[in-house]
Amino acid sequence: RAGALSVSVNGSLVVKNTTNNAAVSGMNYRLGGFIGYVQDMEQSTVISFEGCVNHANVTGSKNYVGGFVGYIGFNTDITINISNSINNGNVTGSQRCVGGFVGLIYNNANMTVAISNTINNGKVAASREVGGFVGDINSNTNMTIITSNSTNNEIVTGGSYVGGLVGYVWNNTNITMTIAETINNGKVTGGYGYVGGIIGFIMVNKRIAVIISNSINTAITTTSESFAGGLVGSIGGNQNIAITISNFTNNGTVTKSLTHAGGFVGDIQQNSYVDITIFNSINNGNVSGKHHNAGGFIGVANANDKISMVTFNSSNNGIVSVDEDNAGGFIGNIDKNAMMTMAFFNSTNNAIVTGKNYVGGFVGNIVSSSQARYLISDFMNSANKGSVSAAQSMACGFVCVYPIDNNNVTTTMKNIINKGSVNAGKNGYGITNNITEARNVVSMGDVTGSSGSYTFWDASTDVELLYGLNHRCFNCGDYATLFQHKRTTGFYEVVGSGNHVDDLLNHESVKQHFCMVWTKELELVYSETEHCGSLSSTTLQALSPTAILFALLVCFFELLRQF
Repeated sequence: RAGALSVSVNGSLVVKNTTNNAAVSGMNYRLGGFIGYVQDMEQSTVISFEGCVNHANVTGSKNYVGGFVGYIGFNTDITINISNSINNGNVTGSQRCVGGFVGLIYNNANMTVAISNTINNGKVAASREVGGFVGDINSNTNMTIITSNSTNNEIVTGGSYVGGLVGYVWNNTNITMTIAETINNGKVTGGYGYVGGIIGFIMVNKRIAVIISNSINTAITTTSESFAGGLVGSIGGNQNIAITISNFTNNGTVTKSLTHAGGFVGDIQQNSYVDITIFNSINNGNVSGKHHNAGGFIGVANANDKISMVTFNSSNNGIVSVDEDNAGGFIGNIDKNAMMTMAFFNSTNNAIVTGKNYVGGFVGNIVSSSQARYLISDFMNSANKGSVSAAQSMACGFVCVYPIDNNNVTTTMKNIINKGSVNAGKNGYGITNNITEARNVVSMGDVTGSSGSYTFWDASTDVELLYGLNHRCFNCGDYATLFQHKRTTGFYEVVGSGNHVDDLLNHESVKQHFCMVWTKELELVYSETEHCGSLSSTTLQALSPTAILFALLVCFFELLRQF
């Protein structure tokens, strides 16, 4: 137990415009650059650091080491404020719970933590539960933690549960985490997995909300094992969890993960009552996995009970590759979830997606077992522009559905286009191998499959207004309208009639209030005159109120932008 300012405090404290140059080291627990620990406060307590700087290294041979505070635990009605402050010292612990500012926040009740305009420039390292700002947030009740306008600039290294800002968020009840206008520039490395550009692992919490806005990860996220994400490594075992991601950009590569790698989240597994909304967000980082499950946004969503995942106005620009199975421009694999709704609205994959088996421009593979009550996938106003290739089996321009386990899967496509090539070792599908309903669908990328090439899909029931390129529309049947590009005018025109394809598409788009219309180049843009329609009725019935609100706001703000 050690701190350059004090080993511990007994009440409220304001540390203002203070600099520490004295190195702190010890053989015991609870070491901090300023304060060793804050514990057992039963009265209302406020501890603030304002304009403070730690220049010294903090080194512990055991647990709970922080650049400012080592340990905060067993307090009631406590507020921790860190503002306009900097940690420049390296923070190291030989075991666990080490952070650039705080090592461990444990078993507090009615707690608020606010970190603002703060920078970590020190390297942070431990065996596990390591964060650029906070190592571990564990077993707290009724907690609010807000990080804003802050930056981590240095490497964060550990064995597992490693995050650019927070390493581990575990076993908390009624917790809200908000991260806004915050940047991670430090490489995040975990030898044994659960590694995230912002948060390493979010696990077994009850009633947790995570809100991330206007933030960026620029750094490499890497592990030699599994569960790596540019935002969060893994989200597992939580009950009643809502995650809202808006205006987030990942520019860092996610690499070397054996399985479960995502530009945003590596793995979402065994949660119940999950609501994930992604809005106005971009992945620019390449994502690679050695074995299974790599996605531009999410590696895998597996064995969740009642999950809603909705993506609006977002794009993947990073190459996604996996050595074996399940790669997707947005999601690598959706596997054995009990009740699931997934919707994409005005989203685009622009990047190459490759693997051996089950590769998709949006979703690599959907597996739905006999226990699944429903799995609804809805795509609207979206485009795949990246090439998709599966060396051994199935590849799809939008989404592949596992042919054996596809129980109660509903797939709807409205006002969408595939421009990317699709190459498959067996069957190649320009859109999907499993379709329930389709309207205003264009497929114009080359499709090649050694066992079968389908510009749209194999079998279908309720499909209308489909458009494919003349002489390149494979197994299209009588339901597709063929068109060609006329160089003299720049328009795509229907063979025979000469009708402009964009006019035909826009007639239906306006009629159905799809909100977006088509240019002559067959690009989707927001309409300046038409109000927005909705996703399918089945999707709306299953979506959360938060997701529906975001759907309405998308069109509202885009229409304002037009004017």
